[in-house]
Amino acid sequence: CARPICFPVTIGEPVDPVAVSVALMDRLNQNLIDRGIPLVFLLQYGGSQITQWKDEPDWAKETYRQIESLGIISINTWNQLRQIRSEHGQSALDRLYVMRDNGKIHGHMSSHGNEFVAKLITPYVKKAYQHKDEKRLSKKQEIINIFNAITLKGP
Repeated sequence: CARPICFPVTIGEPVDPVAVSVALMDRLNQNLIDRGIPLVFLLQYGGSQITQWKDEPDWAKETYRQIESLGIISINTWNQLRQIRSEHGQSALDRLYVMRDNGKIHGHMSSHGNEFVAKLITPYVKKAYQHKDEKRLSKKQEIINIFNAITLKGP
């Protein structure tokens, strides 16, 4: 596998997690489009990755880039989390996570972390639903125009 991280599963060849992730997101997006439901993709990092990794991994950036290229509204938390750590310190980052083992291990996001993510995604979700509403209103206007054309013409 050309990627730095590959699943230990093989079917003739190693599995490419970027290709699998993108294919699954595309499939999910198509399924949701058919139902009129917008999809917002969030690439969320754990506190340990933000603390220990020097740079965002190439495989993560490539996954994000390809998913975004599908037209899916996409949000990457890497820069925002790194900014919190660099501007406000490690303790500010740690507050976004449930800490274990006497503050050594970052677990799931805490209520502060969930609030951070909610504030981050809110404008994107609003945008996704605004677009959906515009399409719905456009379709409704089209039906009204057809109805008006029929009723105004008369027999």
